[in-house]
Parts: sequence; C-alpha cells; structure tokens
Amino acid sequence: MFHHVEQRVAASVSAYLKARYGSEAQGVLESPKEPRFGELSLASAFQLARQLRKAPRQIADEIVAGMPLPEDVASLEIAGAASSTCA
Repeated sequence: MFHHVEQRVAASVSAYLKARYGSEAQGVLESPKEPRFGELSLASAFQLARQLRKAPRQIADEIVAGMPLPEDVASLEIAGAASSTCA
C-alpha cells in the first residue's frame, strides 16, 4: 500500500516541477536519514539548484508553498538543510 502512495506522490511532484520550473526532473523520494524528518524525503531542491541558479533552501520553500498536497499526504515541510519531507 505504501508503495502506491509513494508512486502517486512522486508523480505529483514530477508534474509540479514540470509546471512550475519547466523541469523534467523526477520527483525521486527516499527515506529520510532521520526519522524525525517524516516518512519520505524529496531531494529535488538540490537537483534543481544549479539549473535554476537558486539556493536549494529557496527552491524547497517554493515547492512547499506552492505545491498542492498530493492525495494521502498530510503536510509538506522543510527538514534538515533543504530537503522537503512528506508526512
């Protein structure tokens, strides 16, 4: 079940990144290194930093502020240096 949720979230993130930034970057999700950072981690801000010439933290702020919550996701937060997490 969780794998299906993860796939839907990744697809939502990829669609948002394409719409917002015109980027073909994939919404690759991983398990956070620290359990307190949520259930899933998204490193897209780091992937886009060079392309957009922005700090990863700024990109993460934009993603969290602008991306509609995918189904089955309670919240998006920035945890650690600049990765967004899903809970």
